[in-house]
Amino acid sequence: PNDPSGTDAISRYFERIHRAFEFALKDAVRSGEVRSSLDTTAEAHFLAASVLGIFVMLRAAAPARAVAAAASAANDHVESLRA
Repeated sequence: PNDPSGTDAISRYFERIHRAFEFALKDAVRSGEVRSSLDTTAEAHFLAASVLGIFVMLRAAAPARAVAAAASAANDHVESLRA
């Protein structure tokens, strides 16, 4: 229970974000918003990692242009999933 590194909490947080993305992606596949061939599990992992990476950039006070570029690239990727 005592994890001074915070690894367990981070893992749980990543898993919650992953599950939320996977649920949303599966719903989007069912409704025809994204292509039916989408690997929702892999895509959810990618999106969770992308969001957490942007959070780290913000926390580390990365230059605003870098954060904006990362967010724009993530948005472009999401748009590319459309059916």
